[in-house]
Parts: sequence; structure tokens; C-alpha cells
Amino acid sequence: MSQPIRMSPTAPASPQRSVALDAVRAVAVIAMVIGHTLDATLSPAARAAHAVQVYWEFRGITAPLFLCVAGWAMTAAIARSGRSGMEVLRRYLPRVALLLACGVALRWPGWDLWGLVTFQRPVWEHLLAFDALHCVAGGVLLAALLFAWLPPRGARALRVGIALSILVLFPWVSPALASWMPKHALALPLSEALVSLPSPFPLFPWAAYFFCGVLLREALEAARKVHPAVVAVGMGLVVMGFLYSPLGGLLREDVQQFYWRMALMFPVAGVALLLPQSVATRLAPVGRASLWAYVLHLPIAYGWSTYPGLMARVGQTLSFGQGFLLALGVLAVSVTAALWAKRHVSPLKKRLFERLFETEGSPAVAPEFSPHLSRPGADAHS
Repeated sequence: MSQPIRMSPTAPASPQRSVALDAVRAVAVIAMVIGHTLDATLSPAARAAHAVQVYWEFRGITAPLFLCVAGWAMTAAIARSGRSGMEVLRRYLPRVALLLACGVALRWPGWDLWGLVTFQRPVWEHLLAFDALHCVAGGVLLAALLFAWLPPRGARALRVGIALSILVLFPWVSPALASWMPKHALALPLSEALVSLPSPFPLFPWAAYFFCGVLLREALEAARKVHPAVVAVGMGLVVMGFLYSPLGGLLREDVQQFYWRMALMFPVAGVALLLPQSVATRLAPVGRASLWAYVLHLPIAYGWSTYPGLMARVGQTLSFGQGFLLALGVLAVSVTAALWAKRHVSPLKKRLFERLFETEGSPAVAPEFSPHLSRPGADAHS
């Protein structure tokens, strides 16, 4: 088991990223690409197999893990940079806009432009439905608004308190909010964002998983002498213990389901944190290109606008073995394209955002703790 790296007090400050964080993000993206491809192509007979049913249960934690790592990354970046107030909002509002733009673009209803321009409700419901990217954007916006004004003294404890409050509040109020919405004439975008179908990932309760990442980051920082995998697995066991307790039995079924995803998500993150340094280092670039990988694989699996994806071209006809081999191919294409886009397109996007929003590069800051951040005698810059 790898040991956490202890930074020397005289080590030069540098804007280093956590390789472990990026590796966990890569694991989440890889699981998502494979899961979406299998969902698009597996036959009903293949889905009915017991092993596939078990896999399908665990597949339910992919999106929570994706959201959790996003929360971890944002919390780490804010804590490292020392930004506060409007600096935080200027840094993250462009990110929110980008995520929302990507989410809307992926749902572009090119198959019914007339319905779009004539404001037909089914078309606009499809366009405005919240997916995982929208939910990440909502988490980033909420965290920026809540964390930007925290005083430096006690900021960590306040972040933990805010995250715990959201993890209690969001799953509990979701059904009440869903039943209240139809009785009030709220704007369609607002109802889609908060709770309404057909949104797969409305903010209530899904954005709460973003704040699981806040808790995970702060727990890792508070327990630097403990291996990160042990911390993550321990957090999952705490949630499981609560669910098996008499108090857990009093929870509504939907709330229990929310916390069960959370309980299983943390150990999966812990397994990813056990990856050898050599593997984590190779996976880290995939994690850093996760947005590109997400955006590029969805049209391949499900199609986009009038472009048919594998769901239409192949259909739900494949055995598990065939579907898995195809998923590996989709993963290879998506990751290769994502790494190319990260290298050649992202710098252009960054310069454009700096001009439009007058944002600056990250200041020199101390590196985020990670067991895979560096090795003695090696350059740790990512």
C-alpha cells in the first residue's frame, strides 16, 4: 500500500494537481462510458442475466462518483488558491456556463426544429432536462455561492457543516418539492432543474453527491497520516452503519436509496485510491480530459440531434461479451479524441474565457495532498 507523501516545509509552492483525484475521476468516466455503451446495445436476454443485474445495481453509483469527484476537485482548488468573495465567482461562473452549454448542446432537438421555434412543450422539456453535466454545473454554482464568503478562520469546519446540511436536506425535501411544483406556475427551466421529469439528474437530490466530494476532500486533509483509501472506505462504512441502525430503518425508501448509493460510492473511490502510482499517473490525463470524454461518448452511444448512435445503428441486440468489447472500442475512441481535444482545443478555450471574463491563471499555491502526487527525486508537475 502506497504511503502519503509528506511535503517538506521548504518545498516550493506550485499549482500542482492531485494525481489521485484525477485517477479517481478517470475511473468514474471509464465506468460511465462502458455503462452507457452497454445500456445502448445489450439485448433483453443479456440484461436478464444475474451477473448483469448485479452489475446494473453497481452501475447506479457511477453518476454519484462523477459528481463526488467534481466536488472534491472544486473544494481542493478553492482551498489551495486562497480565493474568496468575487474572485471565486469570477473563477467558477465561466465553468458553470460551459457545463450548461455542453449539457444543452448534447440535448439539441434537431429532429424537431419546428417544435423548438413554436415552443412546443415536449421539445422544450427534452432540451431543458437536467443531465449529469447540468447537475455538476448546479453543484459548482451552489458551492461557489456558499463557499466564496467563508472566513479563512474555520473555513474547513464551515464547509463540512454546509456539506452535511445539504446531504441531509436535499434527499428529504425532494419528494415534497416534486409534489409542490405542479401546483405552482413555475417556469419550465426552473422545474426541470430542480425536480421534474424527464430530467434524469435534477438538482434535488442529485447535486448533494457533489457535496460528498467536499466531505471526502476535507476528511483526507484532516487525516493526512491515514491512507486515503482507508479514509474513503471508512466513510462508506459509517454510512452503511447508519443505514443498518434503527434510525436508518425509519428513513423513507427513496432516502435510503440515496444514502445506499453514497455508502457504496465511497468504497469504490477507495479502491481507485489504491491504484499503484504508475497506473494512477497514466490514468490522470484521462481524468483531466473527463469533460471531453463525457461530451464525445454520448453521441456515439445514444446519438445526437439527427445523428443515430449505437442504440439506433446496432440496437439492443448484443450479448454481454459483444457489448463489452464494443464498449472498450467506444472507450478507446472517446479517450483518444478527448486527450487530443484537451491538448489542442482546451488552451484556446482557456484564452477565450480569460478574455471574455477577465479571469487570471491560478496563483502559485501549495500542492494538494495526494499519495500519488510525486515520488522522491521526480518532477511532480502534471
